[in-house]
Amino acid sequence: MKLKYKVAIATAVVVVASAAGAAWWLSKTYADGEARFQTAADAKRINDVHKIAELIEVYQDKTGHSPFEGPGASKLDGPFTVLVGAPKAERELAPRGNPLGQEPPAARSADLLAALRAELGTHVTLPIDPQRGETGAPNAYYVRFKPGGEYLVAGFLRRPNATAAPLAPGVYAYAVRSERGAWAGPIWAHARTISQVSEAERLAIAEGGQWADQQFSQYMDLATGAGK
Repeated sequence: MKLKYKVAIATAVVVVASAAGAAWWLSKTYADGEARFQTAADAKRINDVHKIAELIEVYQDKTGHSPFEGPGASKLDGPFTVLVGAPKAERELAPRGNPLGQEPPAARSADLLAALRAELGTHVTLPIDPQRGETGAPNAYYVRFKPGGEYLVAGFLRRPNATAAPLAPGVYAYAVRSERGAWAGPIWAHARTISQVSEAERLAIAEGGQWADQQFSQYMDLATGAGK
């Protein structure tokens, strides 16, 4: 074989090997970055679920009933589910069904926010999931109410968690529920009440969530209901 052909073949092999190495490096870099993103995102999601549940508890303590229930409210005559997310996520997820029950989501975050603010003040905000693109799991929170003060707040993690319900590969539901109620399904079965979360664990969840909020603060804001 002539020298020039040997050199050409050797060069081609180096180019192919370099391309394969670059592709492996890019793939690993993306995977590592995605893992770090989802770890931070899950910390935020868990804290966000607690934030929403705690707002509902404060509302119930003040009024004696849940949002959408009580004097002058006629919406809560059965299971009632609210989507809490970014406007785009709410529009996309609303037609896709309800992971918490058979009824479709009947309201969005702006409705829940208005009900909470009417009793708790205009400073109240609702958090949103940090995920922007599709990942196979809902990138919003679901809040389901039943008459009599029953509720379930769920967010969807991308990494396993000891207190979350595994629903599908890469999809784990973390939920907080009311003290009363006995619903069917894995999400309710894995959900904890606020009283079942120790003060030390809640503090750790809050610290992790606050750290995650700082990581995402450059490109997302807490939902305030504006523009919904």
